[in-house]
Amino acid sequence: MMRRVLALLVLSILAAGVAPVLAAGQETPDERPENLPYFYDAAGMFPEDQRNTLARDAQLLQSTGIPTLVYVREASAAQAAIEESQDFADQLRTDWGVESEEGADDGLVLLVSWVPNTPQASTAVFSYGAATFENSGLTPEAIQETIDTSVASLIDQGKPFETLVYLMRETRYTGIYSPPPPPAIEGMARTIHESLDWVTPVAVIAVTLLLASRSIAFWRTGPVSREIWSVTGGVLAAVLVMWMAAVYAQSRTGVAGALIILALLALACWLWTHTPFTTRHATLARRRSVPPTRRLMRQRHQLRQMFARATGAGR
Repeated sequence: MMRRVLALLVLSILAAGVAPVLAAGQETPDERPENLPYFYDAAGMFPEDQRNTLARDAQLLQSTGIPTLVYVREASAAQAAIEESQDFADQLRTDWGVESEEGADDGLVLLVSWVPNTPQASTAVFSYGAATFENSGLTPEAIQETIDTSVASLIDQGKPFETLVYLMRETRYTGIYSPPPPPAIEGMARTIHESLDWVTPVAVIAVTLLLASRSIAFWRTGPVSREIWSVTGGVLAAVLVMWMAAVYAQSRTGVAGALIILALLALACWLWTHTPFTTRHATLARRRSVPPTRRLMRQRHQLRQMFARATGAGR
């Protein structure tokens, strides 16, 4: 009997010691205000002027197009642990309904858990929904990088106000100045996009060989105006088709290939209409049209006389 009493006593002491720890680790958000704020100071950490500044920055943060709540609380080191803070932020986003409309799941919560006695144990985390970053240039990686660098440095220095200001402003600037992701390519555009990835290199090589062969032929025989126009027109038509297909399918490879082919054609046309082609063939033409010189005519006359004499002597 005595052993049972001692066992119950030990269990009671353990329960009394563990219960506060569990309660501290299972802290829940405050009751949701009637009007969802942009900034919420759960413990009243900041004086009025700083709180007004933080509220203004939190309101400006909405310019990213993402419904955002910035929540700051005082916490113990255990509550401020990353896992505990993350659970708190996720619950806060769900319980307070941080989203553009019910069921949108496009909200963002920035949570700073500040440990007054040990600022270095403080943490900053964020929670986001499945559709939060669909139409924004802001990304989870960008927010996490901000937290891991400058925000972490300010936390280590024990500056809660500067921590929140920098977190909000850097998040806002990234969301404003980073371009949103391009729309997904589907259907025929997707098929053309994938085809251009291998058609473009083949087309560039083929046009390069064509222009090189024509340039060699023109060097030997001289460029013919009609043939030059035929080659130029055919290549330009191919470039136009590739350009239109690349723009429609949003293919950077196709656009780059069209520009390369256009540059090759411009170089070839310049060669065909400038030296050394024009100089070489003009020189050849002059040589063909030069009449025989007097010396050559005299040599031919002497050869005829010699032939005539030889023929007369043979008779």
